[in-house]
Amino acid sequence: PYLTLLGNASAGDQELLFDQQVPSDWQEGDRLVLTGTKGQINWDDKSLSHDDNSFFEDEVLIITGIDGNRVTFQHNDTNSNALRFDHSTPDGYNLEIYVANLTRNIRFETEAGENAALMERGHLMFMDQDVNFHNAGMYNLGRTNKDVILNDVVLNDDGSLKAGTGKNRRGRYPIHFHKTLTKEGAYDQVAAKVTGSAVVGSPGWGYTLHSSKATLEDNVSFDVLGTHYVTEDGDEIATFRRNIAIKSVGASTHKGTNLQILDDFRGAKRDVGVLGFGFWFDSPYSVHNFEENIVTSTKDTAFLFYGHNDKEFAEAKRDDQLKTPTSGLVDIPISRLPVNLQH
Repeated sequence: PYLTLLGNASAGDQELLFDQQVPSDWQEGDRLVLTGTKGQINWDDKSLSHDDNSFFEDEVLIITGIDGNRVTFQHNDTNSNALRFDHSTPDGYNLEIYVANLTRNIRFETEAGENAALMERGHLMFMDQDVNFHNAGMYNLGRTNKDVILNDVVLNDDGSLKAGTGKNRRGRYPIHFHKTLTKEGAYDQVAAKVTGSAVVGSPGWGYTLHSSKATLEDNVSFDVLGTHYVTEDGDEIATFRRNIAIKSVGASTHKGTNLQILDDFRGAKRDVGVLGFGFWFDSPYSVHNFEENIVTSTKDTAFLFYGHNDKEFAEAKRDDQLKTPTSGLVDIPISRLPVNLQH
């Protein structure tokens, strides 16, 4: 789903040069995102825009030609055929500059696209593990808005909707596995699988696992406000391999909660993962395998392992008493995860 450049790229360049041949399934008309490499960002600079990708200097490009390891393009944000920004990495760190393909010929998309009201956007929810989801694109999906505090449904005694509630419901994400482990025999079933897919444009989270068992491999996530990849409750059995997360600007209207206390209004709702993260793990025990994942252009942390890092919590949450091993992230210092990259 992504390639790396052969060296740096400069503003004004009219082609991308890769370190390998362009895959045969990349075609003219495909939409690419070239990851920005900008360092310190002045978040008070009003000239920088979320809409045109200038915060992190990512660049969205449309392929106009392919020749071996070279691609020419039309720039999505400037309507030109040249790059807008310099893209370079510091010497001595073996960092790469990535280009991800956002186009899939299987598409799940909100009808009015990015112009749709949030409450009218579509979302995907799977409540069973018998799922194989491959090479699909999810465009402008998700209606849970992590820019503002959750507002869940509350019912009156007669079953009617309480006035003023349900205006920002949790759980409405582009792709969401919801409590599949509560099904009888689920712990012994094969994990759901999501591969080669793309989430593009979400006001909340991207790929979300909630009390579920799933494997995510070779996926792309671009322009997600809160967090790109999430284990929500700490009892998940999750594998993440070779996924890439690009651009997350985080909440600005309502600030995030204090993660050490959760004592404010947002924290009381457990409304977390809002500040612009690549991966949010509610417990290290929720991750079975985590290999070669890439995060770039996020306002906050690339990989956040949040609390619940005691085995007793996991055993209490997991009906199988950890029979399925989640081997290890609690015992591995972050400095020993070199194959997972943050820019």
